[in-house]
Amino acid sequence: MKMTKNRKKPGSSPARFAAVQILDAFHQKMIPLKLILNDFDSAHLSSRDWQLTRELVFGTVRWEIQIDWYLRQFIHGSLEDYPLTLKNILRTALYQLRFLEKIPDFAAVNEAVNLAHSMGLLKYARLVNGVLRNFIRRRDQIRWPKKDEDPVRHFSLVFSFPEWMVRLFLDNYGEERTSRMLESLNQKPGLTLRVSPAKIPVEEFLRHLRERNIEATVAGHLPEYVRIHTEAVDVRELPGYREGWFVVQDEAAGYAVYLAAPGNGHTVFLDACVAPGGKFSHWLERYGGRKHVAAGLDLHRKRLELVCQNMERLQLHSAKLVQGDARKLPFKRADIILLDVPCSGFGVIRKNPDIKLRRTPEDVVQLVELQNRMLEAAAEILEPKGSIIYSTCTVHPAENEKMVRGFLKRHPEFEIEPADQWVRCPWITREGWIEIIPGEADMDGAFCVRLTKRGE
Repeated sequence: MKMTKNRKKPGSSPARFAAVQILDAFHQKMIPLKLILNDFDSAHLSSRDWQLTRELVFGTVRWEIQIDWYLRQFIHGSLEDYPLTLKNILRTALYQLRFLEKIPDFAAVNEAVNLAHSMGLLKYARLVNGVLRNFIRRRDQIRWPKKDEDPVRHFSLVFSFPEWMVRLFLDNYGEERTSRMLESLNQKPGLTLRVSPAKIPVEEFLRHLRERNIEATVAGHLPEYVRIHTEAVDVRELPGYREGWFVVQDEAAGYAVYLAAPGNGHTVFLDACVAPGGKFSHWLERYGGRKHVAAGLDLHRKRLELVCQNMERLQLHSAKLVQGDARKLPFKRADIILLDVPCSGFGVIRKNPDIKLRRTPEDVVQLVELQNRMLEAAAEILEPKGSIIYSTCTVHPAENEKMVRGFLKRHPEFEIEPADQWVRCPWITREGWIEIIPGEADMDGAFCVRLTKRGE
């Protein structure tokens, strides 16, 4: 069902009007921003307007903590006391003033005042004008809290991250590494594709892209990944989309699949958290065959339907999909279990900046408990000499190395198999797992490890 909305009234920018509506819905529901965007009826917007709407929405959310700090210095009283729609009008306008060089200051201010009129906030129009013009006059005089006096506050405002998250990163990675990480997580994500070499060689796919004047290169260490350098590309219009030549997937996601390589004999493979299916399809493309049996599990039927759609496009029909709970696996045995667990997602904030605003320390506590239960369930059905590939897209030690060490302490029958047996890359640690830190690689943050059960 599409999100209910009011049509733009005369005098206001349709792109900005839509952006404020989406931000209102996000703050009211606090669910993933991509779900809000998927539910929004954008049919009345031109492709250019929709592109601006998405820029304003993602950019404003990415920088909201910093933007609100600016606003508090120019608005009378407490920012929290003003209507949500007014705050989002001011936020989107200040984002334009602060970060979008192609939009003139006067245009950003005038459009914000028009929005106040169009969205039923006429009495605040003068306030909008005053706050924004004050910011323009005085923005060069604003100074950050000093890093040596309050590093948490400094990093929080400079990089627009919540203080509890900054403190976590500083405690575990130090100032220099944290600075690189936060800067990287604020970058707009590029587009990376995983090509299916069985359908088309990577070099031939690159040639097809060049013929369309799309600049692209091999991404990095895994040979089937391609990075698109041309901006504003519609994935569905790329050559081979309908034929299943590729999927959109960051290279960091591929390492867990390399670690999930089966042995020489018959293998029962289980992807216990299969949706949306990127790693599952990658495994099938690399290892699928008659001597292997593959199954994917997910708790939610709608997510399984999405996996089915992806499998159809990729022409992968040899696997079974099952609705079920990874905390209580509905299987008797498996040889390889890919456990790409639900996690805090700190490694993919550049793609999902709303994580900064939605995630809480309490969420992490609950996620750690969930991850532990999933690991225990996987260990219970794993065959001797079988392996669990534990994988996350976060950089939180409690969900990564601490989780693994705790599991090994409880299960001395398991051991880490060093990742360099299956893949060569700079991200392999001395402990044998793969840890990708944003700012140290041009890809998402990720963690994966192969835990193998000793034979009886």
